[in-house]
Amino acid sequence: MSTLEQQVATYLAERVNVVTALNNCPASNMEDYYRWQGHAEARRILAESLGIDLVSQSHTVADLAAALTAAAGRDEATVRCEARQQAAQSIRDEAVDEAVDGQLPLTTILRICEETGR
Repeated sequence: MSTLEQQVATYLAERVNVVTALNNCPASNMEDYYRWQGHAEARRILAESLGIDLVSQSHTVADLAAALTAAAGRDEATVRCEARQQAAQSIRDEAVDEAVDGQLPLTTILRICEETGR
């Protein structure tokens, strides 16, 4: 594994600590909240562009390094396609969660359930 892969893996693995800091931010300190939110989002976007799902899985630096090595062997179009599919599934899952919380109309809930098979 190259030094760059190690650095990227370490950067992505820090997302857990960043999300913890984000969740621990007091409501009165919106500057820190937005700063931590930006750090978390940057790591998620980078991971998705590499075909790694950081949102629904917990990763160690070793796991991420292995995923980066595996991603290096795949062509860019495949990695981007997988990242788009993961992002779309994440959006659908979030919409279903909102629907369950009563934040969406019934017709939208039914359409989302039909699309996601839930």
